[in-house]
Amino acid sequence: MTRLFLVCAVLSHAALAAVAKAPATPAPAPADPDAPSWNHWCDLGDLLYMLASDTATALYNNDDYAGSRPYLEFLHATSPEDLDVAKRLGYALKETGRYEEAHDLLFEATVQNPSDYLAWWWLSDTQRLLGDY
Repeated sequence: MTRLFLVCAVLSHAALAAVAKAPATPAPAPADPDAPSWNHWCDLGDLLYMLASDTATALYNNDDYAGSRPYLEFLHATSPEDLDVAKRLGYALKETGRYEEAHDLLFEATVQNPSDYLAWWWLSDTQRLLGDY
């Protein structure tokens, strides 16, 4: 539902911009230059990120790790500091046989958050699969 609303909002904005043929009066500058505008909260990059996140989560939660992997890779490349994405990508890589890449991501996740038991669990399983006892 949220995706549909955002897609409609972006398309509506694009349609309004295309229909307006007469030069518009420029809007006054906001009092706060850091104040978000409509274009800020509905940025196309943000929309793509949200759609990729929703798709990755749906596929991942249905154990389709091969299907979720490209979306998780996009999310990780876009936001490498997000440890949850890194962990999920590491798990998806492990489950699809890309153990070395999974090991690197999961090892980094344990370094960043040493109390994350899932990262440790998945890292140990990856090490087992690599034969690194």
